[in-house]
Amino acid sequence: SEHFYYRSSMYQKYRKEILETDVSYFTKYYDTSGYHSYLLGDGEHYKLLSFLSNRLDDNSLVLDLGCNDGHSALALAQNRNVKVISYDIQPKPIVFVNDYPNVQFLTQDANSIDKDILLEAKLILLDISHDGLSETKFFDNLVKIGFKGILLLDDIKLNEPMREFWNHIAVTEWFKTIESYDITDVGHKTGTGLVLLYDGDTFNW
Repeated sequence: SEHFYYRSSMYQKYRKEILETDVSYFTKYYDTSGYHSYLLGDGEHYKLLSFLSNRLDDNSLVLDLGCNDGHSALALAQNRNVKVISYDIQPKPIVFVNDYPNVQFLTQDANSIDKDILLEAKLILLDISHDGLSETKFFDNLVKIGFKGILLLDDIKLNEPMREFWNHIAVTEWFKTIESYDITDVGHKTGTGLVLLYDGDTFNW
């Protein structure tokens, strides 16, 4: 489709910039020469997260669903002019919490987040249970409530349930206002998907 060729051209335009995004800020909080060395590698999605966050308008809301150690929240918070809310059902200590006042950490299941918060968000990172069912429930709800923005999906190739979830999104694309792209080559090695949900004829980036 014309959307595919337009997005492909735009993606190639930004791919080099994404891969060159600076993620050295991780070295302040983690020993990147040891276990956390993957934080600086091209096989993870932190460069992509920082890139996307820095393209958002000031005061935009970003949701990080599945906080874990806070790595993704830290990448998203590099744009100090956006607000990041990071959710997890089993929160862990976050080492950078005092340095980033634009990040808020909450204990809550992704599928119980208030509709108004979801609709306010411009970018949502979904990295939760990886059972496929929870992810499908969340995505279907976004479509139902009329969310408009960017949905970034982690681990779309991790296992069969996640691959089925990704295929479910492709089937949903009969809506003319939903587009999905596999952008694993600038994301997580176990698969990164980009979904655009929008009004009108094309996504306004």
